[in-house]
Amino acid sequence: MTTIDVKSGKITDSARVLPDDRDSQKPAVDPNRPLDDLDGLKEWVVTRCRMWRDHRRSNYEAIWDQYERLWRGLWMTEDKNRKSERSMLVTPGLGEAVENIVAEVEEALFGRGDSFDLKAKFDASEDAKQITDDNKNKLKEDLGNADFNSNIGEALINGAVYGSGIGEIIVEKFILREIAASVTAAYPPVAPMAPTAPEMGLMGPEMGLPGAEMPAPAEELLPELFPPPALPLQAPTTAPGVGSAPLEAKAIEREVSYACMYSVNPRNFLIEPTARTVDKSLGVGIEEYVGSHIIRAGQKDGTYRKVDVGTSAGDTQLAPDRQIENEYVFDKVHVIRYYGLVPKHLLLPPSETVDLTLPDAGEVSTDAVDAVEEEIVDLATLNGDGSAKSVEPIDAEMIEAIVVIANESVCLKAVENPYLMKDRPVVAFPWDVVPGRFWGRGVCEKGMVPQRVMDAEMRARIDALAYISAPMMGMDASRLPRGFQFTVRPGKSILTNGDPNTILRPMHFGQLDQSTFAHTQQLDQMIQRATGSLDVISLASRAGSGDQRSGSTSMMLSGIVKRHKRTLMGFIDRFYVPALRKILWRNMQYYPERYTPRNWNFVASSTMGIIQREYETQNLAQLLNTMEPQSPEYKMILMGVVSNTGLTHRREIIEMLKKSIEMAQQAQALQQGAAADPQTAALQTQLGQLSVRLQIEESQAKIGELQARTALQNMKARNAAIEPQFRQMEIATKGIYQVQADQQDRAFKQRMAMTDNLLRARDIASNERIAQTQSRASVASEMIKARATSAAKAQTPAAAPKPVPVPVPVRVPVMVSRPQPQFFGRSARLMA
Repeated sequence: MTTIDVKSGKITDSARVLPDDRDSQKPAVDPNRPLDDLDGLKEWVVTRCRMWRDHRRSNYEAIWDQYERLWRGLWMTEDKNRKSERSMLVTPGLGEAVENIVAEVEEALFGRGDSFDLKAKFDASEDAKQITDDNKNKLKEDLGNADFNSNIGEALINGAVYGSGIGEIIVEKFILREIAASVTAAYPPVAPMAPTAPEMGLMGPEMGLPGAEMPAPAEELLPELFPPPALPLQAPTTAPGVGSAPLEAKAIEREVSYACMYSVNPRNFLIEPTARTVDKSLGVGIEEYVGSHIIRAGQKDGTYRKVDVGTSAGDTQLAPDRQIENEYVFDKVHVIRYYGLVPKHLLLPPSETVDLTLPDAGEVSTDAVDAVEEEIVDLATLNGDGSAKSVEPIDAEMIEAIVVIANESVCLKAVENPYLMKDRPVVAFPWDVVPGRFWGRGVCEKGMVPQRVMDAEMRARIDALAYISAPMMGMDASRLPRGFQFTVRPGKSILTNGDPNTILRPMHFGQLDQSTFAHTQQLDQMIQRATGSLDVISLASRAGSGDQRSGSTSMMLSGIVKRHKRTLMGFIDRFYVPALRKILWRNMQYYPERYTPRNWNFVASSTMGIIQREYETQNLAQLLNTMEPQSPEYKMILMGVVSNTGLTHRREIIEMLKKSIEMAQQAQALQQGAAADPQTAALQTQLGQLSVRLQIEESQAKIGELQARTALQNMKARNAAIEPQFRQMEIATKGIYQVQADQQDRAFKQRMAMTDNLLRARDIASNERIAQTQSRASVASEMIKARATSAAKAQTPAAAPKPVPVPVPVRVPVMVSRPQPQFFGRSARLMA
């Protein structure tokens, strides 16, 4: 490290070198170590990966940095438009465009639930179709566990920002832990019995276990779920968990392997510059930093070779976030995963291969065997003329392989392509195709120019606001006090040597142009036009103002929908469906107990974003107005409208419409079949005549009913006109004479009043008799009790003089005569 001394503002000629600890650090792997058999393969892969990386960095990464900053709203000194620029504003126009378009594609894929469908071959049997449906349901479940949708969204973001979305499909091992029930309570000692299915918590689809289709026998699960107790256990007679048979949860662990897709940042992807697709390339590489513990775990389980691997200091250009300043440099390893063609003699060195054609060592002497082995080594490394075999792809025999290299110095893994279909586990798509190259053109590249112009406009406006809002003064320095510092604050006094009006003067440098806001709005529209995004707020405001022509919204949406659908179809054909196909291939190979191998076809069922669905729904609704509601065409279009919505019962409604169309078609077929039979045709003619006559009779009946209602209404109107005259006559004659009905009413009321009075009188008399009877009975009871007491005392021997009882006079109730009530009409009053 070199430092330069600075004295008095001038750079001196002297420079001194300071010690640097990094100069004394040793490399991760000792360069003097013995050569590995795979060193040649390692050097071949690393050399090509370095060339591909240099080409990518020199041509793309500088502009990728600008795309990322504009998308994230970050500012750096490279983004300055002029030296005097001070504002660091980055407008969100391009970021909004990226998010809108990515959200539109994600809505098209996952907005309505099922994003894909798996169908068997057209000539497959019913069993094969059922197996295909089972594989589809299991694949959807495993994709949800593997976080597939979020990685798809990340790949879409990379495609929109950098122009290309990339995914890597890796087969990983997982430990599935499932809960099962085990009996733990002690029972009276009896002969041990095998637990029943509910006691064992059998593994199966109903328990949510991916894999076991049939429950294992009891004797197989018994040692795992039920360790042998000290005393024999009695099987419970009741259901598990009920009564005296408590159950305890127990975890069952098993190792499974299935495929997962992970998004790859384009900065970590290496490909041959002359290739246009992954499959046509010599090979592809994915380089990234991983934790050292992952490498160690891979070496323990046999995935990687057990070689010495050190840690890496780190490279900011390979970091997930290029905009950060400090790079983490501990406990990480630089890994290159290479998928592609390699020279066969480098992948399969003689020391690590076995030739099955060699004779047995027991039959041939050791010298003969050594001679044969030396000859094989020579054939593997040398040509027929004795020259070394070439490692150049144009000359060498190539083989598809997977190579993993750590820190560009150690080969962790090198195997021939182990996959069933011999395909490369990488999928990629360009957001927009650039003819003749692999890397695509994204949303940020389309809208970068108007975005930078808009940023320059807004930064100039912010800089101009600083000149206008900040106080600037022109002062006569000769008439200010010595040591004067001009600062402004409320309540401060400024000292001047003379009139302040002549010494201090505000200064203004121009005025802020109000047209800059109109310019930014136009530039924002340019971003939308370049990227295909849609400003919903401005669209709604223009639609509500009524100043646009009829159909202009539809024309604008049609262009946006076509661009989105073009991007969506390219993504599905080049990335989404190939990724699903490769994942299912891996699962059939590495998870055979869950997936049944079958031939099938992937179909992407969601191919419309929300904007396109709204646009097509509007057009279908206009078509509905031109058809009869009972026609099959009307129902078919209605099915299209319902399918574009997000209703919860969308499928049920579509099935009902399908059944309605089928019933209508069957009725039409019956009518057509009946028309071919003469007897049936005659009956239909007679039926038609009867139907016409019935319609005539119904029409005549309706006419009669209308006439009767008209007459009734006329009578009601006439009565309403005469009713006031009757009312007037009744009021005028009231009280003058009584008709017979009034006399009968009065007589009836009098008789009812007399009957009420008679009933009340009888009720009063009955109550009096009851009271007298109760009083007499009470007196008689008291007299009997007194006599009985006197007799008992007389029979007892007299021990002492007893007091003479004095007769107590008993009060005899006196009858009170009450006057009879006098009644007047319906009311009664008691007169004294």
